[in-house]
Amino acid sequence: MIIDKFFNYKINAYTISAQIIEIMRKRKKMNINALFNEIAINNTDMNQDTLFESLGLLFLTGKIDYNLETDNMELKNEIS
Repeated sequence: MIIDKFFNYKINAYTISAQIIEIMRKRKKMNINALFNEIAINNTDMNQDTLFESLGLLFLTGKIDYNLETDNMELKNEIS
């Protein structure tokens, strides 16, 4: 049972990461609070831990950057 919950949590984090990338492709720059609100609309069962784990995955893989001066996240250029 615990293993099932662990894998469901990880799958949810990857799903949220994909949604974050799609939102960032449309907006290019976004504040973390605005992003959380937009993600929460589509995922009522999501909590902040899942969002921050998803953002962590994206930061660690180099998909998004955080600009401390403007308090915005930016999607890095993607190679098609």
